[in-house]
Amino acid sequence: SLEPISDVVLNGEVAIQTGDFLDTGRSPDSTVDRDAWAFDIGATYDGLSEAIDVLPGLSLRAGYIYRSGQDAVSTTDDLSSTANENRAWDPMYEDQSHGMIANYIFDGMNDGVDSNGRTFTIGASAEPLEDLTVSVDYYFYRLDKKYASDNTAGQLRTLNDLTYNVTDNKDLGNELDVVLDYAYTEDVNMGLACGWFFPGDAFNNKGSSGYPDNNETATQIIASVAVAF
Repeated sequence: SLEPISDVVLNGEVAIQTGDFLDTGRSPDSTVDRDAWAFDIGATYDGLSEAIDVLPGLSLRAGYIYRSGQDAVSTTDDLSSTANENRAWDPMYEDQSHGMIANYIFDGMNDGVDSNGRTFTIGASAEPLEDLTVSVDYYFYRLDKKYASDNTAGQLRTLNDLTYNVTDNKDLGNELDVVLDYAYTEDVNMGLACGWFFPGDAFNNKGSSGYPDNNETATQIIASVAVAF
């Protein structure tokens, strides 16, 4: 990271994954080359409160997160056919969260967001009242590679064993997160975290046998109390 001018911080990170990947989707099981990469870029500005005398502690941020993905079944890079590479980023041991709901739904390799994803994010935080911090973050998710081949519907099965009907569209969805943190005393903090995930055109709203429609908004609300001893 670097601070080119006062109160502006720029950050960036690039990573690659190489080695061998055991493809158990083939018969017999075979090993292909791992060739995946990822990068993050972002910026934070903390000087707005002083510049125009608005909300105290106001901080603005924006970023772009990329995680490489693997092409869908029936394309030339299909892992289940004759491809010799796996380009999907493996989110092993990840400790980042780009949306409290999306981070849970899309938790596996090539699912989207932290693997096979392009995420645009903007956010802000401020201290409108003494001891109260409010953070708002918006995420726009697109797939790096489609879930399904052109004009073919498919299904996404995550590591949580959840199945979603999907289409060949890269529009994965949007999420809005709002987090309140109140320092009640020096030893007690109260929190309220709210998130809304809005499915994009990648989700099929027609459902299929045994699976309901899956293009409805997902909502999560978590209240917490932390006590330091």
